[in-house]
Amino acid sequence: MGKELYTNIPSKVGDLISDVKNGRIGLPDLQRPFVWKDNKVRDLLDSMLRGFPIGYIMLWESPAYYDRTSHIGKNDKAYKAPDDLVIDGQQRLTALLAAMTKVGPGAQVKSMGGQVSEQVGEQDREQVGEQDEWIVRLSSMTKMDIGPLKKLLEFCKQPRSRAEMQEFCNVKSRSYFLINILKPLIAENVLLMTLPDKPNSRLQKYCLSESFGK
Repeated sequence: MGKELYTNIPSKVGDLISDVKNGRIGLPDLQRPFVWKDNKVRDLLDSMLRGFPIGYIMLWESPAYYDRTSHIGKNDKAYKAPDDLVIDGQQRLTALLAAMTKVGPGAQVKSMGGQVSEQVGEQDREQVGEQDEWIVRLSSMTKMDIGPLKKLLEFCKQPRSRAEMQEFCNVKSRSYFLINILKPLIAENVLLMTLPDKPNSRLQKYCLSESFGK
């Protein structure tokens, strides 16, 4: 038999969340933003209270040379860079961090050019107003600054193709646009497909949901 490349380490939930909160456990740059809706978080907590299994958390010991990392949550961290990186379980850990410690999932928001531009937190909420707090969450999910994101949503009040939206955002990478911007907005029902039964149609366009276009 081949040698196992992993070590099974039983851990308490409280210890894992403590390590996430203090920054010892973080994220590699390949991870997507936090996208779970409230019902997913409730289902996770319900399963735990009932004693149901909720799956494994897979961590990778961060190599010394690997610096493309980030933290989970918007609180101050004791670790400047994480020692372990989450490969599987980010959504569960982020949800539990928020539920157990009231540390929100907001993190550094990267602009489309990849540079850290601002923090999603109380300052953003003061800037955009309470009625626009949802835009702060979308900004974190799509890694877009709040201003450009609002302009994109305004642009999509008319049906737009993926190529039109990508050009409007001045994003060169098609895969980056699909993964980090378009898919999260569809998942949150912010953008609706004009041809929902044919998601891969070359004639597919996307339009701002009426509930967000008011």
